Amino acid sequence: MEVLRVDNLTKQIGKKTIVNRVHMQVNEGEVYGFLGPNGAGKTTTIRMIVGLIQATEGSVRICGYDIGTDREKAMKMVGAIVENPETYSYLSGYKNLIHYARLAGIPNKEKRIKEVVEFVKLTDRIHDKVKTYSLGMRQRLGLAQALLGKPKLLILDEPTNGLDPEGIREFRGLVRQLADQGTAVFVSSHILKEMEAICDRIAIIKNGRIVTEQNVAKVLEGQGQKVRIKVDDIKQVETFLQQNEISYQVVDHNTMDIPMDESEVSEFVRFLALQNINLRSIETVKDSLEELFFTFTTDEEGEKKNA
Repeated sequence: MEVLRVDNLTKQIGKKTIVNRVHMQVNEGEVYGFLGPNGAGKTTTIRMIVGLIQATEGSVRICGYDIGTDREKAMKMVGAIVENPETYSYLSGYKNLIHYARLAGIPNKEKRIKEVVEFVKLTDRIHDKVKTYSLGMRQRLGLAQALLGKPKLLILDEPTNGLDPEGIREFRGLVRQLADQGTAVFVSSHILKEMEAICDRIAIIKNGRIVTEQNVAKVLEGQGQKVRIKVDDIKQVETFLQQNEISYQVVDHNTMDIPMDESEVSEFVRFLALQNINLRSIETVKDSLEELFFTFTTDEEGEKKNA
């Protein structure tokens, strides 16, 4: 079932086009990743989806409701954490949730609060003041708040910013559990390894346009294998590879990637030795979502944009 549909979404400020004719669809039970370099239009797109800013052109439909003509019905289907969760630090987590449940008109609010608090694993600390919470706990409280209205669509903008590895893993587990229960999750993050681990599909935006949309499982299954080598003199290796018409990609001043099957590695090492090339290390690696990201966000001069 289609939960979010974005058609021809465009945002212009003056003569500058920030988001340019974006199309996306997110389905029930799916985690959909939204990636792009800084300034690519990610946050502007999200703010239009949740109705914080008005689109110049195009439409956003949530469970069939257009946010332009049926805003109230559409927004009842949405829970969101955009940037940092808004909480009152001098109140307890419970009183924060009571406040937001009242604002949202949540029926049986005490029962629903108990359910979301148990889900995000804050039961033992929910009556403590938020100012005593760790960053991870604040993020989980923000998630509890976003879930109060039993949303069909959960939108998360950089939800793991600042979290330690344990906090990231916990948050990832909660998001995956929500998707397994049928919630459509739209998540933007710059942590590509996390997106790789959690997302079913991803879209990459660059200069306001969607440049690719991919099934993550197919990306990981279909990418080729390569070797990553570190050497003392990378120019010497480049000359050797160019003479033998072997493709490669320079990673840094002494590291490069070379597409190659594992069966070819031993022979390649012997070739390097015959050329008196000092090999510091060699490992076989497979392409990842990170490789896909840089493939689609590299500018024409070959310089990589920041994620």
